[in-house]
Amino acid sequence: MKKKRLLGLALLLCSFSLMAGECKTSRENYFENEDAKAWITTLCPKDILAYHSHQFPRVIVPQEDGSLQVVYRSGERRIIQLTKSMPMFLDTAQGQELHQDINIGKTALHILVIEIRKKS
Repeated sequence: MKKKRLLGLALLLCSFSLMAGECKTSRENYFENEDAKAWITTLCPKDILAYHSHQFPRVIVPQEDGSLQVVYRSGERRIIQLTKSMPMFLDTAQGQELHQDINIGKTALHILVIEIRKKS
């Protein structure tokens, strides 16, 4: 009986560790109004976000260190070094051209994005 309990506990712990290791690229919206929009993007290792553009400046706040490669439709490539909890401002011009974002690291990236819509 004791062996069965230990085996059950071991299987349960293994399933939790497997679930913790899974990664799904996603976007979770936090809020949106006429002044700003905020969301968190989870980008798994080697995953690529589809071509997209941004019409407003943004502040990004990575939740971990990492490297993000931005590939523009024109063929230009840029690597952005992310530092955990360090906000980074991205102007409108940076995001207007169609581009893809690629997590070139070995761990998932979780990036808070705050889009600034209000014009001063």
